[in-house]
Amino acid sequence: MAAQVEFGISCARVDSIVKRLFDGYLATHTCALDPRLKGPALTPYFVSADFNGDRVPDLAVAAWPCISPENRRHPQVPFRLLSVLADARFATSEAQEDVDYFLKVKPSYHYPQPKRFLIILHGSAGRDFEDTPIQDRRVVSTAMLGVTVMTPFYGTLKAPVESVSPLDRPPPKESITGILLVIYGVEGEVIYWNGTTYRWYSWSREDY
Repeated sequence: MAAQVEFGISCARVDSIVKRLFDGYLATHTCALDPRLKGPALTPYFVSADFNGDRVPDLAVAAWPCISPENRRHPQVPFRLLSVLADARFATSEAQEDVDYFLKVKPSYHYPQPKRFLIILHGSAGRDFEDTPIQDRRVVSTAMLGVTVMTPFYGTLKAPVESVSPLDRPPPKESITGILLVIYGVEGEVIYWNGTTYRWYSWSREDY
């Protein structure tokens, strides 16, 4: 039986959505042509929840770069590419240099796993995910290496006890729904919607 997640979407359905919207750019591990694009198990490799607060299910999918030679020659992509910088927790960008970098990325099969990206699709009432317009298709470049668990995050993010830097402050909300990426079970990051874009915040099991 196909695995199910919140809002009842199956692996086969997710693979079909990714293939339709991102074919020639990104692929899930089950629809990638190259069998080496598996890496350590990430189960599930997608989650569905309301990430942007409009009470409509959204979808987040871990995917691998499978950029076709033809697409590498064109400096445009059919989605919004967000770069979340690891040295500034609230810094994001959506710039041409990020697109240029993405189009040069080639699959890597070295330890611990190939380079992965996070697809986020915003849902809309009465609209199928396969019909998601470009403005609601986001691809986040973030720290996916070592991630073994991806799950919705519900609650309030806490600042580290020793924190003194503004960069260590949690999101300015009492409670959020985000995407928790856990690295080897003990630490990771939460990708969350701040009202205009996606940002990230560090997470540690010891804090919760």
